[in-house]
Amino acid sequence: MFEFLTIRRMREWAVQDAQVGVDLESERIQGVLGSRPSFAPATNDHDQQMLQESRPDYVEEFRDDYRRAEQELIKHTSPRGLTVALVATGIGGWIGSIGVLAAAGVENPDRIILGALLDAAILFAVYTAWKLAGKGSKWVYFAVGAIGVLALAITTLRVESVAGEDSSRAADLALGVVMLAVTLGAALMAERLMKLRAPGVAALKERAIARRGVRGAQRSSRLARMYITARGRDGLRWDADAARLGAVYRSNWRATRARVAARSTATPSA
Repeated sequence: MFEFLTIRRMREWAVQDAQVGVDLESERIQGVLGSRPSFAPATNDHDQQMLQESRPDYVEEFRDDYRRAEQELIKHTSPRGLTVALVATGIGGWIGSIGVLAAAGVENPDRIILGALLDAAILFAVYTAWKLAGKGSKWVYFAVGAIGVLALAITTLRVESVAGEDSSRAADLALGVVMLAVTLGAALMAERLMKLRAPGVAALKERAIARRGVRGAQRSSRLARMYITARGRDGLRWDADAARLGAVYRSNWRATRARVAARSTATPSA
């Protein structure tokens, strides 16, 4: 229906233009079809961007970033293995905290819940001290003080529950040092594992970002190639439509001009 109306309109325009003696074929075609679709990266910024993204080296730049991230990750200890060790250390610290609460006379199930909270408090204090020390903050002394208070309280409970009445002061002191190492050892080990894990985690993040960059570049490159192909196909379709409408316009324009010329020749003789 649209094509029928378009051809009819071109015929009417051709008749009107021929009657006044003007040839507006190009203008009439452009009025119906619009400007010819074309891919012009030299003059169009969007087309220039599409051309850049369609090139193979556009994706290779992101692949280089991914390879660099892979090489950086190889230099560090596996974050997954350290995560497993960190979880195991946390479980060990939890069990130790449960033992401390058992020495204090806390019964289950409160012992299990409070043991998890005590272990979390110790880990948080050690982690906070590590972060503050890295920043050079004066608040690190408060964190270390909190760790000392926790260590003193835990050691006192463990010694009181284990030491006998006939034990010497030196034996109690040695036992206190051992209990302190047992209690805080898990937290200190966790802090060390977190230090070892941090560079690997950063490298994992960089690799994930690079992987997303590669996928995004591949998607953009594919869409750019589809855009360029579509622009060329639209241009060919426009040429075919323009040729068909031009033929309709020219045939009707020439026929009308012939009739006008015939009438002009017949009028004076009359």
